[in-house]
This record gives sequence, C-alpha cells and structure tokens, in this order.
Amino acid sequence: MSGWKAAAAAALVGLTLLLAACLTPTPPTGQASIAAPGPATGPVAGPVTVTEPPTAPPSRAYVPYIVRAFSHPTPTSTPAPVSDLSLTRGPLLQRVTTDTVVVVWETERAAPGEVVYGETADYGSIAADTAIAARHVVTLTDLSPYTRYHYRVTTGGSLLLGGPHDATFRTAAPPGADFTFIVFGDTRTQQDVHRAVVGRIAAEEPDFLLHTGDLVEDGSQDDLWDTFFEIEQPLLANTPFFPVMGNHEGGSSRYLGYF
Repeated sequence: MSGWKAAAAAALVGLTLLLAACLTPTPPTGQASIAAPGPATGPVAGPVTVTEPPTAPPSRAYVPYIVRAFSHPTPTSTPAPVSDLSLTRGPLLQRVTTDTVVVVWETERAAPGEVVYGETADYGSIAADTAIAARHVVTLTDLSPYTRYHYRVTTGGSLLLGGPHDATFRTAAPPGADFTFIVFGDTRTQQDVHRAVVGRIAAEEPDFLLHTGDLVEDGSQDDLWDTFFEIEQPLLANTPFFPVMGNHEGGSSRYLGYF
C-alpha cells in the first residue's frame, strides 16, 4: 500500500474510534445514572417532576437519561354496592365540635340509614339510625380534635343513588389552635354567581362555613331550596355549615327542618 493510502486508512480508523467514544452515553463525573426498572403501569396519579439533564462536557455528545414517572397512589375507599334508594337532600354536616359532628340527609322514601366513617377511606366505624324514615339525623361521637375524617351515608350497607361515594370533614380545633372558616351570605338570587362563589370556597377547603342569611328568596318554596342544595351540595357534604336565618327565610318550617 502506498504511503498516502496507509495514512488515509489510519485516519479513517481513528475517526471511527473517536465517533464511537463521543456517542457512548457516559454521564458527567459525579452524576449517578438512574436505571429505569421498567415501564410504568397504570395512569400516573400524582405529580411528575421533569428535571432538565445536566450540561454535557463540551467533548462529549450527551445522551439524556431515561427517568421513570412513578405514580403516587391515592386513597380509595372500600367498594360498596349501590341501592335503588335515591338521596334527595344532603348529606349535610352540622354542629361540629372537637369530638362530634351531626350528619343529616333525606331520601325519596322511608328506610333505615347509617354513616360509616373513619380517619381513612377504609372507615372502620359505623353509626346507625335504625328508624324507618325518609330523614336521618346521626351524631358521630368520640372523634379526635381537629382531625380529618372520611365518611359516607348508606342504607343497609349500600350507597344511596346520587350520594357521594366518599366525603370528608374536619372536627373543630381545640382552644388555642389555628383554624380556618369562610363567611358568606345572600345566596337567594343570581345563581350563576352563587355557583361560582361555592366553587371558589370549596377550593379553599375551610374548616367550617358561616352563612349570614337569605339562603333563598322565599323560604316557603321547595323549588328554591332544591336549587340551593343542588348548588351547595359538594360544599355542604364536606364542610360543617352554620347558617343564620334571614328575613327571606321568614321563619319557615323548611329552614327549621333543614338546619
């Protein structure tokens, strides 16, 4: 082989070795590799943080690491059968204290009712109202102060149609402890605004609510109460509610029956 051909061959071999070294995914010094244990299964239930890869040394072609997005499991309550009995009002949380809360709900027809509850969505405790009635008022007792509880209302162990599969509340804070609450009122008109206010309040997750009165335009009209509870339901099922009777409630038996 002539001299120029030998030189060209040696240069080609050297260039091939250099390219192979540059394309090898070697992490920067001091940076540990993250080995992905396999593809993630199921939907990602929690937040995923995406970190930009570190700057590669100028003499290397950097190949980004593969980082697995791990899911953060969210609590799931124990499955329960669903009855053919529909919920018409509630559940409403009332008169919360450091160790008690009152749960109120109404159904389309008379039946026994229960509240299953606990500090997790696995519950573990039950308070029953064995009366065959369309309205139930059950007091949960011996609770811990300022503690988040899960609960749901059932009949004969089955969920009510239209009722929440799982709801939560927090008991009252002990003396000297911090707590949060929201005051609002005059929800009798402009129901689009009412709905927006309820959504904003729910996002704040207060410990309890104070309503200054005039919940509806005319406390004697059932359809107005229907609208009120339809809008407020997601909030009232998860936040203890303390209303004041306004002049538009007019001392109606409906207000006194609900609250």
